[in-house]
Amino acid sequence: MPNLVVVAKLPFASSAAKETARKEEGTYTSRAAFDAHMSIDPVKDMVGWLTSNPQNIDGEATVTISENYASFTRPEVLKVADPWICYASIEYKEGKRAEALEPWKHVTSETEKNETETLSYSILKDTGHPETIKTIEVYPSQEYFKEVHVPSEAVQENAKKYGNEIRLSLAHVFLRYQAGFLGR
Repeated sequence: MPNLVVVAKLPFASSAAKETARKEEGTYTSRAAFDAHMSIDPVKDMVGWLTSNPQNIDGEATVTISENYASFTRPEVLKVADPWICYASIEYKEGKRAEALEPWKHVTSETEKNETETLSYSILKDTGHPETIKTIEVYPSQEYFKEVHVPSEAVQENAKKYGNEIRLSLAHVFLRYQAGFLGR
């Protein structure tokens, strides 16, 4: 089902209650349910506010709607106070995203099987850009990301076979929990 990710720097303070006993994650049951949610006035107002009012956002905002392609999340993700969170955008040459997706499913499966401390890993198809894949990855630390995940056989094999030959760009944003939100 679709995911909504807003990457923006808000110059004003904001706060939200931190859920301490969160046991399940909200997901949409169908594309129709997601579309219905996205069509309600408060959501349209929020997206419009984030993307069209330069005084409300410090810098340029990006709104991405993506569909989950392959993912897993371990329950331990709720126990890590300061996880290393990686949000990546990978753009492929025209017509090549489909070729790259199946190998990413393999990376996800191998990561779940062999990297027991990887807390969450999602491969997402960007619905607004047919050549773009997004990832959201959660690790216990930056060291685990750099020393275990990046050099893993699955990641290196994927980069070798489906990297520079069909990929145009790879951009990372590293995030942390901040006042109940994800921040840089």
